[in-house]
Formats: sequence, C-alpha cells, structure tokens
Amino acid sequence: MDCSSRSMSSKKKGKRAASAPAEVSAAEADGLEFEDEFEDEFEDEEMVYDEGEEPEAADGAAASDAPMLPPPADGVGADVGGRLWRKGDDLAEGETLDYDNSAYDMLHRLHVEWPCLTFGVVKDNLGEQRTKFPLSAYVVAGTQAEREGQNQIICMKLSQLARTRHDDDPEERSEDEDSDNDDDDALLETQTVAHKGTVNRLQLMPQASHLCATWSANGTVNVWDLSPQLSTLHKPGSGNPSAGGLLHTFAGHVDEGFALGWSAVTEGALASADCAGKVHLWRASEGARWLVDPKPLAGHEGSVEDVAWSPVEAGVLMSCGCDSTLRVWDVRKKEGAALSVNEGHGQDINVISWNRSEAHPNPPHPPLHAENREGP
Repeated sequence: MDCSSRSMSSKKKGKRAASAPAEVSAAEADGLEFEDEFEDEFEDEEMVYDEGEEPEAADGAAASDAPMLPPPADGVGADVGGRLWRKGDDLAEGETLDYDNSAYDMLHRLHVEWPCLTFGVVKDNLGEQRTKFPLSAYVVAGTQAEREGQNQIICMKLSQLARTRHDDDPEERSEDEDSDNDDDDALLETQTVAHKGTVNRLQLMPQASHLCATWSANGTVNVWDLSPQLSTLHKPGSGNPSAGGLLHTFAGHVDEGFALGWSAVTEGALASADCAGKVHLWRASEGARWLVDPKPLAGHEGSVEDVAWSPVEAGVLMSCGCDSTLRVWDVRKKEGAALSVNEGHGQDINVISWNRSEAHPNPPHPPLHAENREGP
C-alpha cells in the first residue's frame, strides 16, 4: 500500500526588496555621520508575511498588480503544470499520466494479489460523515484470479488513513493538519474466504452488511456470512472460523451474469440477473436460507447489466441491459414489465440508480372520491 504522508508547515515566505535611502539636505547632513555597520547584510533577508499581506516589488508596487496570465484553456492551473488528459487523447513522446494531489483530501493506493472487479463498503459504528483524520474503513472485494481455484472474497480493514492533500507541497499544508497525528503509515489487514470462480459482482445487504451476495463466473449466485472475518479484523481473536461461510447457492440461471441487488426496504430480498436476459427473485427463509423463484422475470433481449430495487416500494424493481432498454417491474406479476423504455441509441445500458431525493412524488391533482365527482 502506497501510504506515505508527512507533516508540513504552511507559512508563506517572500523576499522584501531593499528600500532606497531617503534624501537628506546638506543642512541636515552637516555634522551628521552616516555609518552602515552591517553594510548589505540584510538586503536578502527572508520575510514572513501575515495572511492578506502582499510582498512589494522592487519598484514599490504590489506584486499582485502585475498582469496575470490567462488560465489554460483545458482548466489545468499553471501551478499544477502539464495538460488535462481525456480518454482518447494521444500522449506525446516523453509524456506520462499523473494525478493532481490537491484534488483529493485523501488518496491512498492499496495492492492485493489479484485484480478485483467489484467491492463493497461495510457499514460500521464509527459514525457518519467522518472528517477527523486519520480514518478507518472496512471493505469487501472479490477477485479475478488466473485460475478458478485461486479466487477469494477479501475482507479488508483500512486504518490510519491520513490526509494527503498537498502532501507534495510543504507550503500548502495548514498547521492544524499537523495535529491530526498523520505521520504513521496507513495499514491494510485482510481476512479471506475461498470462492469458486471469478467474482463477477458482489453486493452487501444494506440491513446487515456482513451478509454478502456474489455472482460467480461459473454461473452460480451465492450468499455468504462474513461476520467471522469482519469480527477478526475489528478485534483479533474474536471471530469464530467455524461459523459463517457459505449460506446458500442458486444454480438455476442458464448463463453467468453480473446484475445483483439487495432491497433496502424488504430485508433479505435479492434479485439476480444473467447474460441470457432472465431475472430471478430471492426472499429470505428460516434458518439463514433463501427461496428463489424458479420462474424468472423475462423481457430483456440480451444480457441484463444491472438491477436496482426501489428505495421506498417493496415490490418495485428496475433493470437495464444490452438491448438499450430500461424496465420497471412489479414483482407480483410475471407476465412482463410494468414499464419499458427503449433509449433507441443501440448501445448497452450498464448502470442504473433510483432518485432517492423524491421518494414519494405527489400527483398534480389528487383523485376525487366517488361521492364528490358530480360536484356540489
């Protein structure tokens, strides 16, 4: 893990030009003896300026009065250097891609043994909207290993995540950041669970994020209990390796898939969709088991890329796919989607999301009761 950080001062320094000696009349100079004991020793003295104070140029004018160069057309500040790169741009000989560290309050890199196509952030009790550094977080990821038997679900604890903004510019670090105790290196601790096949998609249950659903490249969908691994990361020795593990496997899909989603309204409700266009619905049963409806929701022509349950309606599910359509389902009915929108662009729709800010849109005119329809 690339986790270097350092504490820096933010005092800005500048040079003050040596002022010209004042003119003295002959009368005033008579009998006076001028002596420069230190000669030019302080001409190049470095001065510390208070906030809002501007250094003076040699001619007495404020430095900020100098003409300003127009900002670059691509929006990259002159202090950053380089140019903004966009996907498809060519790199000239000798050019390399780099990031602007000042764009992130915190940026750390972590490296695991195998690439991961998917991950989820575990809900914890450390508080919402945390701003005090260093930070900690728990993450679960699924691997894409070279061989099927090498794949894993990786439970990770990331701790001592210090602020990194302006790490490479000592004069931009504020003094209050020095008190955040961010001199220690970040830590990455892991616990793993063996997984058959590449983890195409991983989703954590909103109501209990130690329960994890995975789509495997071998065509199965699995539900796991990761509480022993997460407990061990939180408090070493507290997890029970014999508990948890694989809870349920569904092998009824006709093809592998990537679409997977838990309901935030109905605990334990899950939807999984495959590359053959079929969506299967799950509901929790007793004994940490799930019942999967063998009759899928059908209508997509091609792979279903994503599914998302309504954040407020228990029986409403949305899906999108490679057929350029978005479909809204009433899960009580299997005959077809309640609403289908064809974008008509001929391209895949890979991701969907509900608008959570308008949970209950109001109709412009509420329906009248039967007894009021004829008026007074």
